Amino acid sequence: MKCEFISLAILNDFLTAEFDTSSNNLSELVNSNKLGERIEQKYLAGEKIQFEGSVLEFSSVSEFILLIKSEREILFLQWIQSANNVQKLLLSGDKFSPLSNDFQVKNYSNHSLLIPFQLFISPFLVAKIHHKLEKCDLPTIEIFSSYISLLNQDSAFVIQDKINSIFTNDWKRIVENLKKNKNEKELISELGIYFSREKITVLNNFTKEFYHCKVNIIEQGISLFNHHFSGKQLNFWIIKQLNLLDLNSEHREQLAAIKESLKNVESTYFEKKSEVKNSTLSLLKKIIFLIVAFIFGVLIYLFFT
Repeated sequence: MKCEFISLAILNDFLTAEFDTSSNNLSELVNSNKLGERIEQKYLAGEKIQFEGSVLEFSSVSEFILLIKSEREILFLQWIQSANNVQKLLLSGDKFSPLSNDFQVKNYSNHSLLIPFQLFISPFLVAKIHHKLEKCDLPTIEIFSSYISLLNQDSAFVIQDKINSIFTNDWKRIVENLKKNKNEKELISELGIYFSREKITVLNNFTKEFYHCKVNIIEQGISLFNHHFSGKQLNFWIIKQLNLLDLNSEHREQLAAIKESLKNVESTYFEKKSEVKNSTLSLLKKIIFLIVAFIFGVLIYLFFT
C-alpha cells in the first residue's frame, strides 16, 4: 500500500470543522489513539482530504495515520512544516529546491531525535527522489543530493548508489568518446559537465561510506593528463575542480603534489610535444618533395621517349 505524506497543516485543516485544531488537541487525539478513528468517521460522512485538486483515499490516509503514534511524530511534522523546501518536495514531488539553509541538519546533530526523525522522513523522500534520478539533469541531481543528510543510513545508501551508477555510466560513455575526439575543443566539451562544480557538489554531499567516489573521480581526472589532446590549460582546470572536493589530508596533499608536478613537467612536456610536431612536419615535407620529384621525373621520361 502506497503511503502518502500528509502535512501538519493539511491534517489540522481537515479536522477544523469539528475541532479546535491547535497542536494540543491534535496531540490529545494521538495520545488517546483516536486520531485514526476521528478521520475514519469524517471519511464515512463523505469528507475527504484534498490537496492541489487530488483526493487522498482513506486507505492511503490510514497508512500515514498509523505512523503518527505519539507527540514525537507531531514534532517531526512541525520540523518539516518549518522547512519549506522539504515540505514542498514531500507534498508534490515536482517542486523542489536545494535543502541549503531550509533545514540545517548540523543544528540537530546532537538532538536525541535526529535518528528517529530520519527514519520517519526517509521513506517519503526516497519515494519522491529515487525514480526521478534516472531522467533528470545534473543540476537536479545536485538538488536531490542535498537531501541525503536527512536520510537514514539504508535510504542514503540507496540514493547514493543510484547516483553513483549514473556517474559510472557517464564515465563509460566519456571513455568511448575519447577515442573519437578530434581536437582539444571536443575533449574540453566532453569533460566540462563531468568535472563541473555541480558534479563536485554532489560528491561532497555524499556520506563517508561513499568517499571512494571522490577517489574515483581523482583517478579519472589524472588519467586524462596522458590524452594526446590534453593541454596545459585543461590539466590545470581539472586539478582546480578536483581541489573543490572535500578530501582528507592525505588526498589533499596528493593533489597538491600532482599540481606541483604539472608545473615542473608541463614546460618540458610541451617543448617535446612541439619538437615532435616540427619533426613530423619536416618528414611530411620530405615525403611531398620526393613524390613531386618522382612525378616530375616520370613526365620528363615520357616526354623524351
